[in-house]
Amino acid sequence: MRERKVMKKYYQPDFVPSKLPRLRRSKNRQIKLHYKGTKFNYRKEDVVGETYLGIRILMFYSKCTHCCAELTIKTDPRNSDYLMESGATRTFKPWRPQDESEMNTLAALHEMQSVNSGRATVSTDAMLQGLQRTSAAKEEDEVLTKSIVFHVSILSTFH
Repeated sequence: MRERKVMKKYYQPDFVPSKLPRLRRSKNRQIKLHYKGTKFNYRKEDVVGETYLGIRILMFYSKCTHCCAELTIKTDPRNSDYLMESGATRTFKPWRPQDESEMNTLAALHEMQSVNSGRATVSTDAMLQGLQRTSAAKEEDEVLTKSIVFHVSILSTFH
């Protein structure tokens, strides 16, 4: 039982994988495919007078499998997507570049609002007290550095 589950295989030191013959499959090979989904019977129409860069726009008509209402879907080759014309709503919002720029703008606006709200909560008295504390700390540091005596030694250079 253990020999069937080989974890490591031995390759001889003189093994050259490029010398192995290439596997060839027949051209007319049949592939078995198990479809898992719902079959929809669509009626297809070309939209008259509408094209995008020479690509024709199509309209699909179908009936809902539950309520027998008619659904109308129109292709949108500009965004590589589709538009729901009538009878249904999208279950998700497609991601588009203009949406990304809009989201970046909204994020920047939200960040600016949060910064402004933080500034609004700070009072002027608290800011003045903080400024006085920092100036007092700087003065103490200057007095301390002036009180320390530094010994400077001059090194002679050797030629």
